[in-house]
Amino acid sequence: MRRNKLIAILVLCVFLFGTATTGAFATKGQPSIDITVGNDGSVQMSMKFKDMNEAKWALKHVLKMNAEEIIKGYEDGSFRPNKPVTHEEAVVLTMLAAGLKDEISQTVTDSVYLPFKDAGRIQSWAKKAVIVAVKKGYLDASPSGNFQPNKPASREWVTKLIAKALGLQPVSVQLPFKDADKISSDAAGYVAAVVYNQLISGFPDGTFQPNKPITRAEIAVMLGLSTSELPIPGKVRSKVEGTIVSVSKEVYQDVGSSTYGYSPQGTITLNIKGDDDEDEDEDEGDVNTSGTVTYPVAKDALIYVDGQSAALGDLAVGAKAEAVVDGNGMITYIEVEPVIVKGVVQSVYAAENKLTILQGWENKHARRYFDPVGVPVTYTAADGVTVVINGVSVQLASLLPGDVVKLTLNAGQEVTGIKASRFIKDEDKDKGDDRDGQKGKDEKNGQRNNHGKNQKQEKDDNVDQYEN
Repeated sequence: MRRNKLIAILVLCVFLFGTATTGAFATKGQPSIDITVGNDGSVQMSMKFKDMNEAKWALKHVLKMNAEEIIKGYEDGSFRPNKPVTHEEAVVLTMLAAGLKDEISQTVTDSVYLPFKDAGRIQSWAKKAVIVAVKKGYLDASPSGNFQPNKPASREWVTKLIAKALGLQPVSVQLPFKDADKISSDAAGYVAAVVYNQLISGFPDGTFQPNKPITRAEIAVMLGLSTSELPIPGKVRSKVEGTIVSVSKEVYQDVGSSTYGYSPQGTITLNIKGDDDEDEDEDEGDVNTSGTVTYPVAKDALIYVDGQSAALGDLAVGAKAEAVVDGNGMITYIEVEPVIVKGVVQSVYAAENKLTILQGWENKHARRYFDPVGVPVTYTAADGVTVVINGVSVQLASLLPGDVVKLTLNAGQEVTGIKASRFIKDEDKDKGDDRDGQKGKDEKNGQRNNHGKNQKQEKDDNVDQYEN
């Protein structure tokens, strides 16, 4: 409220004195708002934490999670993106991202048994969230029987927690990381499920670093992707998705109004698709909104177009948008992204810059991984298309049948970016080992013939599509 009044005074000064003015305002624990007012009365705003230059790659998700009131900054205006997250902090953030805020607040801590020897060390602000996580089966005690609330949470530990909150089932595959043997057996299946859904990836050197403490920036990205890409069981919808029908931009027209400081910067009308076509296990807490709805847009709303900061006037009619709505029904975050399609690679024609993928195979609960069925669709790759497999930049020709891909399309339906995950099936690896053993026996006994060679080559080629 006070911040909005200060903004009003600032703009009023511009009208009175006719000069361009700049300013910055911040609320404790929130990003600062930088404001630039031009001579023509135009106003540009941007929000930032003062130390996000340390993790620019995470900025969009950090601000999104902040807009959804899941993660906050510090009173000095910093976010401290590289600070490790503790076990109890990770649980609180994940439960809030799962839309369980009301359930947490209604939880009674008195006489509640927690299956941890060190339950008494859990701080009061985190205890209710831990209780909820235990009740829902998201948390396990360590081998020692402790929760270790103040211990930095490892990438493996958080990945397993988020996977369980998402309702993902563990997957038995050989993980594509150099240090896969360092991932504990009880977490490997969950790591595979989360990597498969491209909510987390490895490092450029091909490692996963499962025991590395996860940072505030990293968990913000994981949770940001989780709430965008997959429906979280129990998620109370605080966002809407739809096609932009119209945008109304009215900037500070009623300067003298006593309610000036509380008015939005404009409105946006979205055509929202209903949930009738979703699975029967759709959460009862979801808000079933459909049709054409107009929302006010907050003055300090975060607006992104194709990942870049933008103004309300930059939003194009017909574009697909995702918006975060606060408790007052006002939009605080808008994201307009290019079209994304998912599928499994069926074939690649690198010389022609084309690839065919199977679409419609996905199962959001991740029960099926290596027997995809779907409709084959062929796409053309744009010049300069970026291709990343398991976190490593490669050429289009490096894609193989069976790779799980996410394609980014431009307005011309050309592929501008490809993000792929590649796995090795345990059963295929075992078959390959068996064949290698048989090969030695055949060579020793001199029993191979040309027909056997050709048959063997075909089988090895099939295994290579996962191992390369």
